Amino acid sequence: MKTFLTILLFASTLATKAVDIYRSEPVTYTIKSDKYTNDLLSGQVLVKGHVFDATGNGLAGVMVSTIDERMSALTDLSGAYEMIIHDSDTSIFIFKDGYKEVAIARYDFMPGHTVEIDFMPQLIPEIIVPDPELEPELIYTYKPVIYLYSDVAINVSLDLDYLGDLTFTYPVYNEGWNVNVDSNGISDPLTERAYPYLFWEGDMDDLEYEKKDGSLEGQMIACDTLVEFLENQLTAIGLNRQEQTDFITFWVPKMANSEYVFVQFLLDDLYANKVAELTVNPKPESLKRVYLLFTEFDEIPDLWFTPQVFESFQRNGFTLIEWGGSEISTITTL
Repeated sequence: MKTFLTILLFASTLATKAVDIYRSEPVTYTIKSDKYTNDLLSGQVLVKGHVFDATGNGLAGVMVSTIDERMSALTDLSGAYEMIIHDSDTSIFIFKDGYKEVAIARYDFMPGHTVEIDFMPQLIPEIIVPDPELEPELIYTYKPVIYLYSDVAINVSLDLDYLGDLTFTYPVYNEGWNVNVDSNGISDPLTERAYPYLFWEGDMDDLEYEKKDGSLEGQMIACDTLVEFLENQLTAIGLNRQEQTDFITFWVPKMANSEYVFVQFLLDDLYANKVAELTVNPKPESLKRVYLLFTEFDEIPDLWFTPQVFESFQRNGFTLIEWGGSEISTITTL
């Protein structure tokens, strides 16, 4: 007997070529009608309808069955099915290899009624299981930059604990940075050379998307709306216009080489835990660290995810802002 799943229904939103392209759990069946027809035997209920794929085409060879599988039917080439069940039945489900099972739980089937139900099962996403014998994917950490702001002159030391190997830093990272910060920006205390930010790059053995309760957080974006999307997201995160401009002019040319791109931001503690810890003395009064993960797609993949929501960020006193990111070639669904 197939596994019986109780499906909670959520609204499905898919706005192709729009700023907010995302998917939550979809509607997987629709009860189109339930009417008394007076042409059935005592206790009988006629259940009929269609099973469609994500493009609206009928799915052939789908099993439609009562939970105990005493009564069942297969869809024809148009996706249509029809079967007689008993009014004591309370649940039916559909099953087809490669698709997620859909179940209707505890429906009140009335004797003599014809119930028309259309099903829209979802493809099972490809599950990529990393091979433990393979070398982990080498992930490049692109251009983390650290902005430092202070209205009063202070000397600042910074220690980076990166979960990989540094490949380039500017100014040179000699077991840490030691800089002066004032209203004019960042400068070297020995040479008085000024810097707009501190820069570092590196590579690490592996990095994956963060999942919450087994589900991805982030958004699928049409690349021709990527600039507007990033402007909105970075504003919500708390970056100012100069920081946003630096971010967008660096990242958009790297991200917009396909039709769609999946985007996730690792903020603050997630940045520290998954990429690099940063120890700063004196401790900033305001700190925001932003790490971008992205994967490009030529077509919208069958992934379920929810948009990220960011808490407001206010700047007060000595402030540190950092952003960087990585391209992830594969999204694992485990």
